[in-house]
Amino acid sequence: MCQIVVTEHRDAPIVVTGQDISTNSGELTARLREARALLGLKQAEMAKIGGVSLNTQNRYEGGTPPPIDYLLRIGQAGADWYWIVTGNRIDTEPLDEVSAEIVNLLRQLPSELALVMLNHVRQLVDVLACSPGAS
Repeated sequence: MCQIVVTEHRDAPIVVTGQDISTNSGELTARLREARALLGLKQAEMAKIGGVSLNTQNRYEGGTPPPIDYLLRIGQAGADWYWIVTGNRIDTEPLDEVSAEIVNLLRQLPSELALVMLNHVRQLVDVLACSPGAS
């Protein structure tokens, strides 16, 4: 089981303040190797994405638990870091192009404006749900 302590911060939505990886390191490293294979990457390529040397990547795949910053970097490249650490997948569907663009645009807004936009979208969905002919 992995426990990652996450807190809210004024300037950044998520700040990782600690980590405790107490999963079986053999299982973790097997999942790391599998994640790399799913991405179609060689160890050197994964090392570059993770911001580490090839030797360090080899150690991670050989039993040394990787630090959270490495996991977040490979997560940005498409690796499921949560699954690598815990063995559990979070069921999510990939975003379509329009949804991804909306998310990317919202991330550029100050948090106060993003909340205003969220409320507008909720209201629009509620109105459409009450409209005649709504599915």
